[in-house]
Amino acid sequence: MLKFLKVILNIIFYNFKKKFFLKKFNNFFYFKKILLCFNCHLNIKDYNFNLKNFFINPIIKNQNIKYLQYSLIFYKNFKRNSIYMSFISNYLNHLEIFYISLFFKCF
Repeated sequence: MLKFLKVILNIIFYNFKKKFFLKKFNNFFYFKKILLCFNCHLNIKDYNFNLKNFFINPIIKNQNIKYLQYSLIFYKNFKRNSIYMSFISNYLNHLEIFYISLFFKCF
């Protein structure tokens, strides 16, 4: 009976561990997708730094707001993690993050 319980617990724990790992793995690739969207759609250099133009800009208006929100959340969560930090630094700089956060405050 005890062996049987151990086997069942191992199966349950193994499945839980596997699901947890896959979830983390999926999050990473979702995060990568978000950053790729940023790379294409959010070139701050092309904007006139007049804030009115920034908020009216059609590239931002048509962009999926959830992508922007999630990327900010991910950036804040993984800021101290060197792997994520190096990954983010390829796509975003602090000025871009500042303007995106301003965009959400005015929304």
